[in-house]
Amino acid sequence: MELLSIKAERLIKTADLVIHYGDATAPEIIELAAADIISSYGKTLDEITDTIETYVKQKKTVVRIHSGDPSLFGGMLEQIHALEKRGIKVEVVPGISAMFASAALLKTQLTLPGVTQTVIVTRPEEPIEELSKHLATMVIFLGVEKIQEIIDRVAYPPDTDVAVVYHAFWLDQKIIRGIISDIVGKVKTAKIKHGAIIIIGEAANPKTILTLDRGES
Repeated sequence: MELLSIKAERLIKTADLVIHYGDATAPEIIELAAADIISSYGKTLDEITDTIETYVKQKKTVVRIHSGDPSLFGGMLEQIHALEKRGIKVEVVPGISAMFASAALLKTQLTLPGVTQTVIVTRPEEPIEELSKHLATMVIFLGVEKIQEIIDRVAYPPDTDVAVVYHAFWLDQKIIRGIISDIVGKVKTAKIKHGAIIIIGEAANPKTILTLDRGES
């Protein structure tokens, strides 16, 4: 919750309606709202748009809290398009990506000279077999429930570092560290099935980076 921007916090506190996506939104954020609160979970795009339009026609302000990252796998554009077709203006307020929040918790950099200068951001549905051949830092969204499949498909060596970060900066956050050969078992033991970022590569473990001999003085 503390990673909210000042602007986002102000808008949530002053909105006439706050729409969130169920358990994908931290409870502490929803509690900031002082007016009507609706979960969009299970609702269609038309149903959400109808609700927003009803409030806007009454000159009321609506805040839509996105699950995850608004500009990454968030379905933002289809919602903006649907609203603008009805003449409703939209403002996008950016926040801190779950990817960067996870890196901060790991106290690492996703890129580093001599290690990798490339970050691949993807989902399990993409050709991760080919993408992983670059041996760059790979950040996988919306895939922890498929971690066995992911690990079976990627081309990283078995001793490559992996970190799984659940609910970064939530009160119930968890960090699971391992390597390709043992991360699946650790994630299953932790019973993490959703709401987590997977980071694969040397950048997942800053201790690995710091002990590498990169030939630098």
